[in-house]
Amino acid sequence: DNSTKRRRSGRGIVYFRRKDPDGQIVLAESRPHAQARDFLISHSDYTRAVKAVAKVAANAPVKFPVLYEVFAENNKPSEYVLRVLLRFWRSRNPPVVKRERSCYKAAGSVTKFRAAAKQAWDELPEN
Repeated sequence: DNSTKRRRSGRGIVYFRRKDPDGQIVLAESRPHAQARDFLISHSDYTRAVKAVAKVAANAPVKFPVLYEVFAENNKPSEYVLRVLLRFWRSRNPPVVKRERSCYKAAGSVTKFRAAAKQAWDELPEN
């Protein structure tokens, strides 16, 4: 399996991959040893999350509720959508987003963050 993997103590392995249900490409977070369905994130949610991080977390670390508020503007997606994307970005090598003391910050300038987030989506392994 060529999925992006990340070990988390006590939680098993998390896989991030591209999935194509119903002809729509989505990011899927899988936990093979859990009895749960994959978390699926659409490209439109991904793009909104990139904009939210670039807007509020590029210059200084911010707490999740602040980031979620900007992400959820004019829409109220489940919190898991943003949490999955933050885990995905933190799993990259090098990380696209860093977590420090319960706060999130883009790893690099806005331009570098946007480029790294685009590259992360483009490099998602297929099923």
